[in-house]
Amino acid sequence: MAAARSEKFLIFPKSVRAITLHSKGKLPEEGGRFVHYEDAAHIQTSDGFFISLDVSILYRVINPYKAVIKFGAGSLYEQNGIVIQAETFLKSTMGTLHPEDFFSAAKRVAKQEETRDRFNEFLDPQGLHVEHVLIRYPKYHEAVQARIEARNIQEQTRQKNIEEATLAEALGALKEVEQQGQANLSIKLMEGSNYVTRLSAQMDAYRLKKASEADKVMALAEAERQRMINDSYQGEGADRLIGLQWARVLSGLDTIVLESGGPNGFNPLDLDSLMKQLKLKPSVPSQADRKTKVSKSEPGPVNK
Repeated sequence: MAAARSEKFLIFPKSVRAITLHSKGKLPEEGGRFVHYEDAAHIQTSDGFFISLDVSILYRVINPYKAVIKFGAGSLYEQNGIVIQAETFLKSTMGTLHPEDFFSAAKRVAKQEETRDRFNEFLDPQGLHVEHVLIRYPKYHEAVQARIEARNIQEQTRQKNIEEATLAEALGALKEVEQQGQANLSIKLMEGSNYVTRLSAQMDAYRLKKASEADKVMALAEAERQRMINDSYQGEGADRLIGLQWARVLSGLDTIVLESGGPNGFNPLDLDSLMKQLKLKPSVPSQADRKTKVSKSEPGPVNK
């Protein structure tokens, strides 16, 4: 009777698994069902210093058959495929960095991604795939740590000097722009002041010109008025007008003593004699005198 064949089912997780290399070593810790712990990775940097790294490798099984055929069942695929290969790939990527480069997020992340890609070039054909490689807590020898800190301080000082020089240059440019703006403002204010002065001078000149023209018109009008008044004194009734004016002059006197006879006697009806006695301007010839002169100039009758 033939012996019965026994079959064994191998169950592989579909979820993401984690292998953590850290300084606490292989001791079982909480979450060991999903996380496999190993010793920290020891990497020699490009300048010969050694560094210990805590590394988490997140992976998943994409083809269980290939993983079992290549690496073995149980925990063998994890040990042979990930743990044994991890330090090799980490040295090929992280070993190109300087010790202080591990503190640069950009450089560290770039090397993490490069390590993941190299892992997958090897693991994908074997049924495993690495999702992420995460590096943290780099640990150096004390001498290396002091050297890194001194170099970081030196680099920070250099960067500080560069930034201060850039700031001084920017402040100089800003001051130059401000000075140029102040100069432009002064020029514009001067141009505006000159424009106002020029307009004020034109306004004053125009005002003086018009005032002069008005004074001239007023003077001409006053002269014309005086001429018309003078002409009125030359017309008929002028002697009466002078008499009235003379009466107004004499009306303010209480007493006046004048000779009543002789060549210098006072005759209020003889204006010419009166004007001479008072040493006033000779009066205008009376209408009677003018008629007399006119009649004397007229020719007499002619007998034919």
